[in-house]
Amino acid sequence: MSRLLRRAQDGVRKAVRLYGWRGLLVRLPQYLRLFAQEARFAAPPTAPTPARLHPELTMDAGEPAPIDARVSVVIPTLNAGAEFLPLLRKLKTQRGVRAIEILVLDSGSTDGTVAAAQAAGARVVMVAPGEFSHSGTRNRGAELATGTHVLFMVQDAYPIGDWWLHGLLRYLLDHQDQGLVALSCTEYCRDDSDMMYECNIATYYRFLGCKDNDRMAQFVNDSHESLRTMGQLSDIACLIARDRFLQYRYRGEFAEDLDLGVRLIQDGHRIAMLASVKVIHSHNRPALYYLKRSMVDIVFLKRRFADFERPRPVSARGLMAGALHVARLLSGERPAYDLAPMTVPLEAGFERWLGTLRAEVSPALDVQQDFQFIQLGDTRMESVLRQLLQEAAQLPVAQPEHVANGARIFVDDFIARMAFFNQYACSVYGGNEPEVGQAWWEAACKVFAAGLGANLADLYLDRCDRPMQDPERVWLDAVAKQLMAGV
Repeated sequence: MSRLLRRAQDGVRKAVRLYGWRGLLVRLPQYLRLFAQEARFAAPPTAPTPARLHPELTMDAGEPAPIDARVSVVIPTLNAGAEFLPLLRKLKTQRGVRAIEILVLDSGSTDGTVAAAQAAGARVVMVAPGEFSHSGTRNRGAELATGTHVLFMVQDAYPIGDWWLHGLLRYLLDHQDQGLVALSCTEYCRDDSDMMYECNIATYYRFLGCKDNDRMAQFVNDSHESLRTMGQLSDIACLIARDRFLQYRYRGEFAEDLDLGVRLIQDGHRIAMLASVKVIHSHNRPALYYLKRSMVDIVFLKRRFADFERPRPVSARGLMAGALHVARLLSGERPAYDLAPMTVPLEAGFERWLGTLRAEVSPALDVQQDFQFIQLGDTRMESVLRQLLQEAAQLPVAQPEHVANGARIFVDDFIARMAFFNQYACSVYGGNEPEVGQAWWEAACKVFAAGLGANLADLYLDRCDRPMQDPERVWLDAVAKQLMAGV
């Protein structure tokens, strides 16, 4: 606890330096929530489960007896690429399970995915592109499966070890008497993963409390934080008895794995997330993906959990004015952070960069017409952002102060997101190499995109109760339709 108190003191001093005493007081409720989470994560779990090595990694364990079960691996695909065939081969050669069936549900691949699946001996089911859905397609796979258990996977996750599937199934069967009905495993990032994904995945497993331990979760209470923490399954690898799954099935268009886990624990079952069994999996997504994904996630969370709340922007035009301000700095002020070449450590450079960001927010900030200068390293993101800015400039301004306030809310939200990300980046990449600076800037653009998507989601949901002809509602309905399609 003394370590946490020292960190809290250091955090207060840093916040005062960055935001002043007034800014600290405004952010104090958020800091208290984060401190409470830190204390929870730092405390030892009430019933820790030691991470178990795979039998093949234990010198004196010997080879375990095969488990008498048939596992159906269900994988939706779309242009899975060259890495798909090695994944299939790895699944086919898993040891310690009586039988393994692989079902590939392909929705229009043009890159040889279907041929690779057939060559590996998988059953291939064709799904019309217009009929694909994250829930419906996986449900169809479970219906067609012949195994006692179903393992839902994604096309770009690679199991570690020949006993990987045995480890998953063994844990599930060993803990059935404790109410365990489904489980997922954690992941290692690929060696080429970017800063943004590495930060997200480290934060994700820390939030779930399974960074270093296998963890079985159960229902605690109906708060969104508890349900999200305890109820998380992951389609990267999700194992469940087939008959149990068909009782529940996936539902909805997004976050179907989290929704399934929440329903299971609410009904008194337990689910697990294993740190002892892992896959290799990560993405180097462009900024536009984070814009779209963040909007989808916030819409889902607010609709799924009644108590999930975030500060809402007061003005659509103000939100986009703030986005324009941040995009301007990301596009034209990179030398202010000494990124080319980077000559100072991340911590010092970040504080200087934040100072520039805060100092240039004026009360008269508004959406401007010249959007051509925007350079975020993702041409599609740049095009979408210019479109949003152009459309927002046509929205009426009832109260000019709302525009400035909305801009400030977005800038403050971005600063908070970047402070969180930079804390991780500084702990891992403390140097001043030019490559680090470039990677940091790319991640900053993705943080910006994620923040914009989240705020657009907040505003979209907030405007749903306005009259159909309200200009902001009309615009946000169109934005949501555009950004949430095909995620």
